[in-house]
Amino acid sequence: MNSLISLAIISKNRPDVLIECIEDIQKKIPNDVDIIVVDSSELQKDKINLNNYLINKQKENTNKFFFEQVDL
Repeated sequence: MNSLISLAIISKNRPDVLIECIEDIQKKIPNDVDIIVVDSSELQKDKINLNNYLINKQKENTNKFFFEQVDL
């Protein structure tokens, strides 16, 4: 079944808060809600850590994630 609801999270330079937010949200929403994450972290290490985190989340077979890193 396709999700009719998506949740967007926008973040900049706060990877720890973003991860905490995702973890908390996943406890409260159904698995068929898509999560869209847009991040504009400036540090390369933060970009890599967030990307790895979200790749691992996809493997858990929970919510579907869409992740985009942008420069703002």
